[in-house]
Amino acid sequence: VKKAADDQTRADRQAMVTQLEASILKDAKNMVNAQTLTGPIFSVSCTPLGGGSADDLTSLTGTFDCIAVNQKNADGTSSGYRFSAIINWNKDYTWHLGS
Repeated sequence: VKKAADDQTRADRQAMVTQLEASILKDAKNMVNAQTLTGPIFSVSCTPLGGGSADDLTSLTGTFDCIAVNQKNADGTSSGYRFSAIINWNKDYTWHLGS
Protein backbone atom coordinates (compact mmCIF):
# COMPACT_ATOMS: atom_id res chain seq x y z
CA VAL A 1 0.00 0.00 0.00
CA LYS A 2 2.83 2.41 0.90
CA LYS A 3 4.64 1.67 -2.38
CA ALA A 4 1.49 2.38 -4.38
CA ALA A 5 0.97 5.67 -2.51
CA ASP A 6 4.63 6.62 -3.04
CA ASP A 7 4.38 5.76 -6.74
CA GLN A 8 1.27 7.98 -7.02
CA THR A 9 3.09 10.83 -5.26
CA ARG A 10 6.00 10.52 -7.68
CA ALA A 11 3.60 10.53 -10.64
CA ASP A 12 1.82 13.61 -9.25
CA ARG A 13 5.15 15.37 -8.81
CA GLN A 14 6.26 14.52 -12.34
CA ALA A 15 2.96 15.95 -13.58
CA MET A 16 3.77 19.18 -11.71
CA VAL A 17 7.14 19.35 -13.49
CA THR A 18 5.34 18.89 -16.82
CA GLN A 19 2.92 21.70 -15.87
CA LEU A 20 5.88 23.91 -14.90
CA GLU A 21 7.51 23.31 -18.29
CA ALA A 22 4.24 24.19 -20.06
CA SER A 23 3.92 27.39 -18.00
CA ILE A 24 7.47 28.46 -18.82
CA LEU A 25 6.90 27.63 -22.50
CA LYS A 26 3.82 29.86 -22.56
CA ASP A 27 5.67 32.64 -20.71
CA ALA A 28 8.72 32.43 -23.01
CA LYS A 29 6.49 32.60 -26.10
CA ASN A 30 4.75 35.66 -24.62
CA MET A 31 8.20 37.21 -24.07
CA VAL A 32 9.01 36.57 -27.75
CA ASN A 33 5.74 38.28 -28.75
CA ALA A 34 6.69 41.22 -26.51
CA GLN A 35 10.16 41.23 -28.17
CA THR A 36 11.86 40.59 -24.81
CA LEU A 37 13.31 37.27 -26.06
CA THR A 38 14.26 36.08 -29.53
CA GLY A 39 12.22 33.16 -30.84
CA PRO A 40 10.97 30.87 -31.87
CA ILE A 41 10.78 28.90 -28.63
CA PHE A 42 10.76 25.20 -29.55
CA SER A 43 10.47 23.54 -26.15
CA VAL A 44 11.22 23.80 -22.43
CA SER A 45 13.01 21.25 -20.30
CA CYS A 46 13.53 21.43 -16.52
CA THR A 47 16.15 19.53 -14.54
CA PRO A 48 16.27 19.24 -10.74
CA LEU A 49 19.19 20.89 -8.95
CA GLY A 50 20.91 19.38 -5.89
CA GLY A 51 18.16 17.24 -4.43
CA GLY A 52 14.49 17.96 -4.21
CA SER A 53 13.68 15.96 -7.31
CA ALA A 54 10.28 14.41 -7.88
CA ASP A 55 11.67 11.10 -6.57
CA ASP A 56 12.82 12.47 -3.18
CA LEU A 57 9.59 12.14 -1.23
CA THR A 58 11.17 13.67 1.90
CA SER A 59 11.58 17.01 0.11
CA LEU A 60 8.85 19.61 0.45
CA THR A 61 10.24 21.67 -2.41
CA GLY A 62 12.27 21.16 -5.56
CA THR A 63 14.61 23.61 -7.29
CA PHE A 64 14.91 23.37 -11.06
CA ASP A 65 17.11 24.74 -13.82
CA CYS A 66 15.06 25.10 -16.98
CA ILE A 67 15.91 25.96 -20.57
CA ALA A 68 13.58 27.45 -23.15
CA VAL A 69 15.16 26.19 -26.37
CA ASN A 70 15.31 28.71 -29.21
CA GLN A 71 18.23 27.28 -31.19
CA LYS A 72 18.84 23.75 -32.45
CA ASN A 73 22.40 23.12 -33.62
CA ALA A 74 23.60 20.84 -36.43
CA ASP A 75 25.49 18.64 -33.94
CA GLY A 76 22.28 17.73 -32.11
CA THR A 77 22.78 20.14 -29.22
CA SER A 78 20.48 23.04 -28.43
CA SER A 79 20.63 26.31 -26.57
CA GLY A 80 18.24 28.87 -25.24
CA TYR A 81 17.16 30.96 -22.30
CA ARG A 82 17.66 29.82 -18.72
CA PHE A 83 14.85 29.97 -16.21
CA SER A 84 15.01 29.11 -12.51
CA ALA A 85 12.05 27.49 -10.80
CA ILE A 86 10.95 26.28 -7.39
CA ILE A 87 8.14 23.79 -6.87
CA ASN A 88 6.35 23.51 -3.54
CA TRP A 89 5.25 19.89 -3.92
CA ASN A 90 2.10 20.45 -1.84
CA LYS A 91 0.97 23.64 -3.49
CA ASP A 92 2.36 25.42 -6.55
CA TYR A 93 5.45 26.61 -8.41
CA THR A 94 7.21 29.83 -9.35
CA TRP A 95 9.81 30.68 -11.96
CA HIS A 96 11.80 33.57 -13.36
CA LEU A 97 14.07 34.29 -16.30
CA GLY A 98 17.74 33.82 -15.42
CA SER A 99 19.57 31.73 -12.89
